[in-house]
Amino acid sequence: MAILHQAASGFEQHGFCAAGLGHLVHNTGLSEGAEDFQSKSDLARAVIEEGFVRLADVNARLVNGRTPALESLIDVAHLTVDPSRHDPLIAAAHRLLREVGDQLESTPVVFDSWRTTYRNLLSRAIAEDDVRSDIDTDETAQLLLFLIYGGHLITTATSQPGELKRQLTLTWKTLLPMIVTGAQQEYFREFTARRLAAIGSRSIAPTGAGNAKRRGRRPKGTTHDR
Repeated sequence: MAILHQAASGFEQHGFCAAGLGHLVHNTGLSEGAEDFQSKSDLARAVIEEGFVRLADVNARLVNGRTPALESLIDVAHLTVDPSRHDPLIAAAHRLLREVGDQLESTPVVFDSWRTTYRNLLSRAIAEDDVRSDIDTDETAQLLLFLIYGGHLITTATSQPGELKRQLTLTWKTLLPMIVTGAQQEYFREFTARRLAAIGSRSIAPTGAGNAKRRGRRPKGTTHDR
């Protein structure tokens, strides 16, 4: 819907408080669908919902049975918080989530969805012998959410060049030795380093490309990017 795109641009540029409903809808010349939004909160809620539906669709393309789960987890975590890979609706949804998510009753649903995705990928990674079987997948998914989104918040608060990459580097430096099986430690350090090098780029290298073998056992039916 054109109104959501226009509103997303306004919210992303000005934020929730500074963006007026008249500017977001009534002064745009876009009348179709305007009657659906009786308040700025209604419009913001719609932008959040559409933005994170789009993000979920993009994430779903990264989560497939052909790609090892831990590779997918790293890519999904980065995609969630790297603004260079977001369309305007996703970027606006992130800003609104930070500013007024609780008031719009959107925050728990969004975070629960991300946490569930992380937990499911961790469970798959255990079955693929890339992640230790003795970890608690619920607690680890929650910890990853704290680290990833916390790094995102620090980045947006400081606006320092390269801050997101520094935060994500610290996240994986801390987390990988805790969860990855010994045989795969070196591989996933190198994999994560390549993904971190792409932070801030609009492109993402395909996973599961199979252009080289990794060290250690490769789970049956999966191909690791190298």
